[in-house]
Amino acid sequence: MRYPYRVLFNDGTEVVSEANTRDVVLWEMQWSTNHNELQREGVPLAEFAWLVHASERRQERTDLALLAWLDTVDTIEPAVADDDERNPLTDEGEGPLVTLGRPPRPGD
Repeated sequence: MRYPYRVLFNDGTEVVSEANTRDVVLWEMQWSTNHNELQREGVPLAEFAWLVHASERRQERTDLALLAWLDTVDTIEPAVADDDERNPLTDEGEGPLVTLGRPPRPGD
């Protein structure tokens, strides 16, 4: 279970990363809700920021408390996972998804 995110800091630094299962479980415990809520439109920024901060702390990119860390943040937003951007039907190098011609027979 992974939730990708992008953080743009006040100094122009950008971090693109993802919350993992541990982060999401902590988020569920904090907000008493189901992880599916993270996928809905309009998830409250306070909740999403909490998740991103937990992920950043786990990855040892910050040791700041949430409010102090938010003072350094310009923008937090969900990011699209790399594999979500890929269209396997049209992207080069992916190869066909269906067998072209007749399917192989045993012994071919």
